Amino acid sequence: MATIEVDVYLVAHGKYGILDGDPQHIFRYLDVITKREERLLEFLTSGPKSLDEVAAQGIIYGGRSLDDGAWELSMTERIMMHKHLERLERMGTVAEENGRYHLV
Repeated sequence: MATIEVDVYLVAHGKYGILDGDPQHIFRYLDVITKREERLLEFLTSGPKSLDEVAAQGIIYGGRSLDDGAWELSMTERIMMHKHLERLERMGTVAEENGRYHLV
């Protein structure tokens, strides 16, 4: 995406919905993904973990929750961590056995 010349990027969430077309926005986004996965892999060095254990680490949201009922971040944390684990499985970095994820 960073190679496509654009005037603006429209994002679906976050503080800013409209960003200028600077490709650095894409690289910063990719860096966030990389850092999350590094933290996830570091957590898995201590042994196999279930998805619930991974989500409880709060790698994305730091275990924060919105108490006003607007959104339960633990649900989103679990969904996003599952996506990261699936990606790492496709890359051959992580494997799942009996509901537990471990480093390959």
